[in-house]
Amino acid sequence: MPDDWPDTVVPVLIQRRYFKYDIVKRTAAPAGHANALSIINASITQYPIVPAYAMTCHGVQGKTLSSILIADPRPSGMTVSPQAFYVALSRVQASAGLALARAPTIADFEAFVPKEDVQNEANRLKGLSESTVARMKRPRQDGR
Repeated sequence: MPDDWPDTVVPVLIQRRYFKYDIVKRTAAPAGHANALSIINASITQYPIVPAYAMTCHGVQGKTLSSILIADPRPSGMTVSPQAFYVALSRVQASAGLALARAPTIADFEAFVPKEDVQNEANRLKGLSESTVARMKRPRQDGR
């Protein structure tokens, strides 16, 4: 969205759907003839405004969506955790269905760097896993 637009503006993507509809004409057919079948190809263009079209990051957790538009993850001075932004990004089935209202910044990506204590715990668990695997590969003393 343009930078000069107010924070209250919410972008809504236009959707177009194509469909076929079989119609049996209800006109009187000559004796011995079946009613004619017509097939209509149509499309509808609409603004998909529905109740609850907007959801919070917490509201989409656990859902799988075909498309998603993510507005500014930090609206109007509110603080949103990097994990919540990740949840929103990861709800869409394919990247083609992902739209961002603004381009991500370097700060958005740097926010995903784990804190030092989390990195230390991950390293401790990795070391524990490696030592366990190495111990399991050693031959047992009792010959089994």
